[in-house]
Amino acid sequence: VQEIPARDLRAARSQLWRDQELVLLRFKEKGTTAKLLESTAKHHVIDMRKDKWQVRLYINRKTLLLDKMVYQEGGEQATEEYSNYKLVNGIRVAHRRKSLQRMMGQNATFDITIKKVTIDGKVDLKRFVKPPK
Repeated sequence: VQEIPARDLRAARSQLWRDQELVLLRFKEKGTTAKLLESTAKHHVIDMRKDKWQVRLYINRKTLLLDKMVYQEGGEQATEEYSNYKLVNGIRVAHRRKSLQRMMGQNATFDITIKKVTIDGKVDLKRFVKPPK
């Protein structure tokens, strides 16, 4: 268990707000707006905002699953793409996630393949106990 330094809290909150598994539910939160920008042959493009947070969501018209999310990270545009959705306990979860963003003036690409997802698995609460200083 490690505390997040105060200087990093805003970035951490922003990352949680746009979490791929939860971002589609954010429109229900007070103060969040969602606006359909366009519908192309492949995607419904939605702009979602709350306070200083903003994401552009690309919803696949055929599957109605999130294909892509675009947002600002550290003043630079970042793009995340989601694919290889598999059904896990009745929930479709993207098992491949590709991220492109600029870090320290360089383009960085992360390509993640998820091998196993457990939903509502047992977690030992002792893992969250803060160690003594």
